[in-house]
Amino acid sequence: MTDVPVLFQTHVPPDVRETARNAVAGMQKVDASYSMRTFIADAVLAHAQRLANEHNGGKPWPKAKRLPTGRRPAAAD
Repeated sequence: MTDVPVLFQTHVPPDVRETARNAVAGMQKVDASYSMRTFIADAVLAHAQRLANEHNGGKPWPKAKRLPTGRRPAAAD
């Protein structure tokens, strides 16, 4: 992870935001310096590694130049 934070934002369902806020608030009782930034960074890194392990032979994903913006089509059932 780099030392200089960059803006990273998206929209999530309200229950996801509430879960994240509750987890951070709970952790702040254990470690007052724990932040949403720490929570999000740890969660993203852990999930990206889990996905790489499951779908990319455990290797890091190739660098993405740019992702499409806007809503993604719903997955077919």
